[in-house]
Amino acid sequence: MHTYSYSEKIYTQPTVEPIDLTAAKAHLRESDTAFDTSIESLITVARTQIEQWTDLALITQTWDYWTSRHFRHYEYYGRPFSIKIPRGPVSSVDAVESIDDSGTATAIDSSKYVIDLLSEPCEVRFLSGAPDGRIHLRYTAGVDSPDDVAAPLRQAILLLLGALYDNRTEEVIAAATLTTIRLQIGVDSLILNYRWGGGC
Repeated sequence: MHTYSYSEKIYTQPTVEPIDLTAAKAHLRESDTAFDTSIESLITVARTQIEQWTDLALITQTWDYWTSRHFRHYEYYGRPFSIKIPRGPVSSVDAVESIDDSGTATAIDSSKYVIDLLSEPCEVRFLSGAPDGRIHLRYTAGVDSPDDVAAPLRQAILLLLGALYDNRTEEVIAAATLTTIRLQIGVDSLILNYRWGGGC
């Protein structure tokens, strides 16, 4: 296993959520339309938190991924080298580039790597050792339809949404508090079998 760190940034947000406003309000037993905007925001917060805990992309979204280092080191030349995309399920890898010292990105010839979308996590395998420079990937992950999100994950979002809604007067909910809530309301048992096999 190669040791390097990486950074990621979302490029395209999901256009829908796994839970719609009607289902959310039914779960919350909330009929007042005055809170609709707040509830919709909390649905997104709950979904992204579940994604963070599972390394899943629940609904179609596009991410940029960068390795933190250049691979100009003799130990990588001519040796098998791969990048494991840390979240999934990945539907496509849309760009594979090397970035030089000046920050210029150059597309890597597709004959120099293979993309394994079926592995968990998805891998980009370079056939002749690591490319020169930092590596940038742009990939799309998640499912298109909310109906394709597993029922336990949808329920986990609803449970977390309820906890967030109950604490909505707090400006910031600390990460430690979220972890406590996660254990208390049973989210862990719902997401246990859905954690993605990510990591590099």
